[in-house]
Amino acid sequence: MTTNAKTKTNVQPKARTRMAAVRPQAKALARVAGAWPRAKALAVALVAAVLVAATLGGCTAGAGGRLSGAGDGGAAEIDAPGGFAAVAAAFDPAALDLGYSARDRDASYDEASATRIQLTGDTAQADGTTVRIEGAQVTVTGGGTYLIAGTLEGQLAVDAGDEDKVQLVMAGVDIRNETGPALFVKNADKCFVTLAEGTENALSDGAGYALADGEDEPNAALFSKDDLTINGAGSLSVAGAYRHAVHSKDDLVVTGGALSISAAEDGLRGKDCVKMGGGAVSITATGDGVRSSNDGDATRGFVSVDGGTLAVDANGKGVSAETYVRIAGGSVTIDAEDDALHSNLAGTIADGQVTLCSGDDAFHAETELVLDGGEVDVTACYEGYEAERVIVNGGTHAVVASDDALNAAVADLGEEDAGGSAAAFAGAGEKMPQSSDDCLIQVNGGELRLTAGSDAIDSNGRVEFNGGTVLASGPDRGMDGVLDYDKTAKVTGGTLVLLGSVGSTRGLSDSTQPLAVAGVSGEAGQTVALATNEGATLASWTAPAAFRTVLVSAPELAEGDACQVIVDGAVSEVTVSVAVEEKAGFPGGGASDGAGPGGTPPDGVASDAPDGGGPGGAPPDGAGPSGTPPDGAPPTGTSPDGAGQGGGARPERPMAPQDDGQGQAPPEPLGGQAAQI
Repeated sequence: MTTNAKTKTNVQPKARTRMAAVRPQAKALARVAGAWPRAKALAVALVAAVLVAATLGGCTAGAGGRLSGAGDGGAAEIDAPGGFAAVAAAFDPAALDLGYSARDRDASYDEASATRIQLTGDTAQADGTTVRIEGAQVTVTGGGTYLIAGTLEGQLAVDAGDEDKVQLVMAGVDIRNETGPALFVKNADKCFVTLAEGTENALSDGAGYALADGEDEPNAALFSKDDLTINGAGSLSVAGAYRHAVHSKDDLVVTGGALSISAAEDGLRGKDCVKMGGGAVSITATGDGVRSSNDGDATRGFVSVDGGTLAVDANGKGVSAETYVRIAGGSVTIDAEDDALHSNLAGTIADGQVTLCSGDDAFHAETELVLDGGEVDVTACYEGYEAERVIVNGGTHAVVASDDALNAAVADLGEEDAGGSAAAFAGAGEKMPQSSDDCLIQVNGGELRLTAGSDAIDSNGRVEFNGGTVLASGPDRGMDGVLDYDKTAKVTGGTLVLLGSVGSTRGLSDSTQPLAVAGVSGEAGQTVALATNEGATLASWTAPAAFRTVLVSAPELAEGDACQVIVDGAVSEVTVSVAVEEKAGFPGGGASDGAGPGGTPPDGVASDAPDGGGPGGAPPDGAGPSGTPPDGAPPTGTSPDGAGQGGGARPERPMAPQDDGQGQAPPEPLGGQAAQI
């Protein structure tokens, strides 16, 4: 402790919580703006960016930089231009160290040879020469195993050699330090905190730390400068009142024990990685539940869950990583005000039981999200799965979203946007929607049950259905629907029952598996089944919302086959074909190559709309020359009908306009009467 030390109290960063509040409104403004001429859209972008910047209270990103929020020390960090893009270019999941050492998983110890430390309130007693006791400061100075019990109002520290492995066996420990970490690993090769079977242990700190001027670490009740592993069969309660609960500057590994974590900011934080292979971890955090913050190394900055039980209640993100979020086993339950699972690069769900409730995205990965397995239930979110590439290979996924259930959007790696003024959204994590062939939603296997208040499946590029089962519901009128894409979509396999408006059929004629888009109606709660004309059921589910259009396809149906769409017993016969009539997209999205704004509008919308009307003309009523959004798109609003199925509170979002600015109803969905397409 230096003589110029002063007590620092925690001032909770608000940027992440504010971001969660403004992101849906920024997206909604961008969606509405997409239906206007580009000049007006850019004006809306600039106005929205100013409002968002004011809300964030000074969090900005320099040109070409990236706002990474609270960094390892907690202050906002601006990365050097191109820095994270270089990490992204070098990233390869196969290069990550996702394994566990034998000692990570081995919680055994030799009690007879262990050095005993008895904590006695304001000091301690020890029977070895590698323990230094200075009043309430107890320091382990060498490698080996230490068996610890008792209560201490002070600090237990580890300050051993660079090659020393230290095992701290907690057998009924309660340590509280008002002015710093309760347990501080200053130096060691690796420290193992082993929770003795049947024992209860606790670590806690105060809201103010005595730190040297200019220092912002240590910053957690359990703080380690080196690799830290928690294992064993006992319990550990960690309460971080200052900032974080558990923080390792290297790897943080959990393979056992029952951990109860509460934190003023983040619950579990490992700069290089957080790996969980077992145990039961419960986290309540004002910031993120689990966080890995290394954004300068393509092999670090990841979170991986392979087993155990993880439950997170967070005001920020549930699980957040710079490079990779991987769920490959165990049970994960997250309730987060921001994204439930978030990676600034890639993510995957390979296995496990996963339940997510989010105020923003259920799982956001900037570049690629791969879903290989698991049983996932997203009970509520703003958007469900979002990445530049969303690849579904397996697993069962039920997603309830107030906006899009699946979304493929151009990745933002912090590079300066070529979109000019539209890049103003980058400072708030949002930009005007961009179309790109790099954006892809691809379904190769598994089962998806999607309920969306906006588009159930929305790609700023391409959509491919190659296998699996997709049961989806979206709005049946307006600018949103069950399927929306900017480039092309095709069906080569899989079973599809999509309920709601189909904004475009562009590219579906390239499909090799026949399909039908037909005018079949139903109400929320009715059973909808796809069957062969002989009555063999191919797929069935309960409609979450009313619909007037269906898109169906199945591998059992050949070109020209008649099939049945059955709604609560009422049979509509449709014929499937690969000869699909191509039509343009919604007036606000899913349109390119001459369709939509500035091109040929969908049927039912005049191409020569006068001032005040729709695509190609002036903005809707209420949108003045300054780019004010139209009536019906306030900063906050109510989720549309159909959102909110599945239980739990739903994030609010602005309603999509329900007319074209001329008082006319939106175009009828594609399909008309049940017929061959």
